[in-house]
Amino acid sequence: MLKHLSIVAIFSIFAFSNENIEIIADKLDTNSTNINGATSVIAQTSKYHIQTSNLAYNFETKELNLTDNVFAIKDNLFLYSNHADINVQSDKATFCNIYLTDNKNNFWLNAKDLNATKQIYQLENATLSSCNFESPAWFISFDRGSYDTNSSFVTLHEATLHASNIPLLYFPYLSFSASKQRRTGLLKPDVGLSTNEGLYFMQPFYVAPEDSYDIEISPQIRTNRGYGIYSTFRFVDSYFSKGEITTGYFKEQKSYAREYNLKNENHFGAEFNYISTKVLSDYFDFLNEDGFYVDINYLNDIDYINLQKVNENTKNLSNIVTSKINYIAQHEKDYLGLYTKYFIDTTKVSNKDTLQLLPMIQYHRFQNPIFNRNILLSADFKISNNYRIKNLNAMQSEFLIPVSYHKSFFDNYLDMKFSENLYFSQVNYSNLDSEIKDSKFFRNYHQLAFSSDLVKEYPNFLHGSQLYLDFIIPSFEHKKGDFIDFVKYKTTKKSSNIRFSNFFFNKNLDEIVTHRVNQRFIYEKDSYKYENFEHEVELKITKNISLYDFLSYSHKDNSIEGNAFDIAYIDDTKDFIISHYFSEKEDDKSSYFSTYNSYKLNKFYTTFIQFEYDYKGDFVNRWEIGLKYFIRCWDYKISYKEEIVPILTSLGTNSVKDKIVYFQIGLFPIGGFSQKFHRNSRGNI
Repeated sequence: MLKHLSIVAIFSIFAFSNENIEIIADKLDTNSTNINGATSVIAQTSKYHIQTSNLAYNFETKELNLTDNVFAIKDNLFLYSNHADINVQSDKATFCNIYLTDNKNNFWLNAKDLNATKQIYQLENATLSSCNFESPAWFISFDRGSYDTNSSFVTLHEATLHASNIPLLYFPYLSFSASKQRRTGLLKPDVGLSTNEGLYFMQPFYVAPEDSYDIEISPQIRTNRGYGIYSTFRFVDSYFSKGEITTGYFKEQKSYAREYNLKNENHFGAEFNYISTKVLSDYFDFLNEDGFYVDINYLNDIDYINLQKVNENTKNLSNIVTSKINYIAQHEKDYLGLYTKYFIDTTKVSNKDTLQLLPMIQYHRFQNPIFNRNILLSADFKISNNYRIKNLNAMQSEFLIPVSYHKSFFDNYLDMKFSENLYFSQVNYSNLDSEIKDSKFFRNYHQLAFSSDLVKEYPNFLHGSQLYLDFIIPSFEHKKGDFIDFVKYKTTKKSSNIRFSNFFFNKNLDEIVTHRVNQRFIYEKDSYKYENFEHEVELKITKNISLYDFLSYSHKDNSIEGNAFDIAYIDDTKDFIISHYFSEKEDDKSSYFSTYNSYKLNKFYTTFIQFEYDYKGDFVNRWEIGLKYFIRCWDYKISYKEEIVPILTSLGTNSVKDKIVYFQIGLFPIGGFSQKFHRNSRGNI
């Protein structure tokens, strides 16, 4: 009987161009110019790893001809085709009926024809997606396009976006980066339609010239309202510091400004944020640490904020916009701080009478033993410049020097501290419109405090408790001059204070209960005997349920002066959060109720609803309902929202009620787009 042996042939060719080709095949025929008829082939070039049913190679042209079940790997690309021609010298290739996957950027291409020249891939009659190949949730079909594997940039012509098999959008030209790395290009646009503002469009442009900084420029137009531009410059200037600068301008149409009686036809502003955790400490050994913090905000009215972003979330902003510049430096025994605060009250037409802190300088000497380790001395010195253009200004200097004696009893179960405290303040007034005399204030007071901090372990939990009790007795006091309300003094009254805290931890040392109570008693004839009683509790009821409540009770008014309450249930499928805030303080009379709920219908869909009600104003401040969808290759969000947006008119503050339908879609890795449809109605709040 004749037996047939299948012999594995190994053939290596070293061409004059130093191209190295290794071929492993079940069978091959070769002569001086060609390799023919190689079957069941594995081949390796300097660029490709190839597996195919049939291979032919021409020594002179350096052409590889591959047919039937062609599989090739080049860098991060996996290519499947029924026919391919590859020139191993010029790195040019053609593929027919190809399926290409990019494992680095997580998407695939399916094309009738592909022509590759080094890193540039030209495609015809193709489809692109990052979803499952057999039944993609979305894909883009296009007549022709290119993919640059070096830059990860994709360019498409005559492209149509499909959801499943339904065509949604047509693009004569579409270009995007498939890479997750930051690079220059267009970001997701915002498109919307409003009954009052007309059609609006915002197209952010991102510039990333270096790893250390980037720029985002966002021009916008609202056809019935006006046009504007916002830009943000972000930078990192060292391992310890970073910052960003945002500027913006919006020009109102005269008809829109007249209809809404706007204070300004031009809205503009600027923001600068910077933080550095090392400024001088690397240069001076005596500094343990230092830091510089800048948060500067300037705007001519609230619409600078309202117009900055055209998306689903309006930026929450207090009526008071605060700018800060702070520098701190610390030594083992010393602390130095320089603070400035500048306030803009957005409810005012002018801020000339708004009080600013420009600046405050603080020096603090930490507690240090004197004479023996039980007697400690510390010191605190502040200079505060309370300044404004219009009305009275005040420069205040303050000294506080406590000398304390510390002693422990009963094997450290009880700690005692007795201190003598010297306080002095001097205020110099300026910008006077009447006869106001500079003030001086000196006071000495004694303080006796007892504290205990105990921890005990039980079989199933750990319990900790803290008890604090102090007594304050003022002694000598001297006052001279005029005392103005906006200047704060460290006034002390004859009083005592008791504070008690409890903490419970489970076996894993997770905090499950926190409970605090605090009460101060006053022992002076001209003052009410009890200050507010404070009660705070935080419970981790179960793994998913938590509760927080803070209550401030006024004995004098026999009523609750403030309360903050939150209860939340959070698990893998549900978020349920209810919050209530209430305050009857002189400078904060407000009451809000809010809730946020979301429910994951399945692994793809999540519904959500949020609601905020202002009890004091008796109006719904915001409510929103929507649906989110997310899988690996795409997501979308659709929602309807109504909210109150403040504006500044020539007569003061007013409001606009926005009714918004919002739609956002994200296609990975190409990005996405959003649309927003809303109408306004004007009202007072």
